[in-house]
Amino acid sequence: MSQTSPLGVSWQGSLRDLANIVQQIRRMRAFGRLSLRNTERLSIAHLYFRAGNVVHIVGNRGDARSILGEIREWGHAFLRFDRGVITADVTVDSEYEKHLDDVLMHLHHHGLVVLPYPPRVIDSNIIITNFDC
Repeated sequence: MSQTSPLGVSWQGSLRDLANIVQQIRRMRAFGRLSLRNTERLSIAHLYFRAGNVVHIVGNRGDARSILGEIREWGHAFLRFDRGVITADVTVDSEYEKHLDDVLMHLHHHGLVVLPYPPRVIDSNIIITNFDC
C-alpha cells in the first residue's frame, strides 16, 4: 500500500483502501493530495489535506459537493496519496469531513470499501467517530 516518493511516503491502492488511507492521513495529521482516478467513468478527484483535514477538493465534475456525490457512485478507482503536495486554496470546511465520512460509509454498505474500525451506533444512526484509533 505504500511506496517512497521524493516527498516521503505515498500511499496507493484501490477504492477498497479508501477508508484506510483516509484514516492514516487523519491519524498522522498529514499534509498532501489524495488523488482518486476512476477509469470506468473517466473521472478524477483530488482531495487536499492539511494537518489531516480536508481543505480543498477539485475534480472534473463540478464543485466539492458534486465531486463527493459522484465518488459515492463509483465502483472502482485507483488511489494515491502524495505527502507534501499542498495547495494554497482552502475551499471546504469541517462540514466536508462529514460528507467524506458519509461517502465512506455509503461505499462500505455497498461492499466497496473496507472500514479500518468498527462503526459505532448511536441513536440508531451509524456514525464514524473514531478515525484516530
